[in-house]
Amino acid sequence: MMEAEGGNENLNEERQGNMNRYAIMAVFVAVVIEKNKLSTIEELDSLNRTLIECKKNLAERDNEIALNQKEYERSLAEKESRIEIYVAQLSRQDKFLNMLDDCIKRMSAVNETEVKLQMGKLQGRLEEKEKTAAANVFSCAETIKEKEKKIDVLLKDVTSLTKDFERCQSQKENMYEKHMDCENKLRKTWF
Repeated sequence: MMEAEGGNENLNEERQGNMNRYAIMAVFVAVVIEKNKLSTIEELDSLNRTLIECKKNLAERDNEIALNQKEYERSLAEKESRIEIYVAQLSRQDKFLNMLDDCIKRMSAVNETEVKLQMGKLQGRLEEKEKTAAANVFSCAETIKEKEKKIDVLLKDVTSLTKDFERCQSQKENMYEKHMDCENKLRKTWF
């Protein structure tokens, strides 16, 4: 921010210096006019042209300064934006480093016997879970065997029912043939 104020002061000083020079030139022209009591219109026109040229140069210089000021402000805004990004990154890195430092302190505080005690507890839990898993597997295996036996019984029942159905179907066909024979005989008898 200090750079921005310094840059603005430099531009303002330059602008003020230019205005002072043109003001001095204008005073000089006025003094020359007063001193010489311009005798001709040509000299007055020449001085007017010089004055107009000075004003034109001053306006051009003011435009340049204004453009430079805008460019400087844009550049300054970009730099400030980058600085804010860097500050945010540093803040995140600082938080991460603090977190790592806390972890290191906690890990340093844990002693070896506490670690062994925790490992023993975890080993006990693991063994318990393994026993439970083995019991579950054995139970599932027994359940599967029972279901396989039931499936075998059902398959035998289905096979038996299929044979019964085929026998019934065959009997039905025989009955139909007998019925047709009887009907044919009955027709012959009546007609």
